[in-house]
Amino acid sequence: MITILVAIGRNDINVPCRIFKDLETGKIECDKIFGIEGKYNEKYNNFRYDVDLDFAKSEEERDVNRRISKELFTHYNYGCGGPSSFVLVEIEPNSKFLKWSLCKI
Repeated sequence: MITILVAIGRNDINVPCRIFKDLETGKIECDKIFGIEGKYNEKYNNFRYDVDLDFAKSEEERDVNRRISKELFTHYNYGCGGPSSFVLVEIEPNSKFLKWSLCKI
């Protein structure tokens, strides 16, 4: 199994942004990165982080979002929408795991 943190943006565009050796290690690291505990989804055996990096209510939230963005991405520009949540998921090698849709149907 491979453990991947996937950023989920507008229109369900999914972008892998971190790889971990296992789900437990990924959960510990992601809880630190986001500053919250991931919500476990038993049906899919994954953890969800509802953190909207494209939206901030205050300057303090913008600073937190910038810190998280700099930690997760080598470069980022949220001009047309950024990640609104993240999922830490285990996948089998050589399997599909991402959605891609520029227009919702």
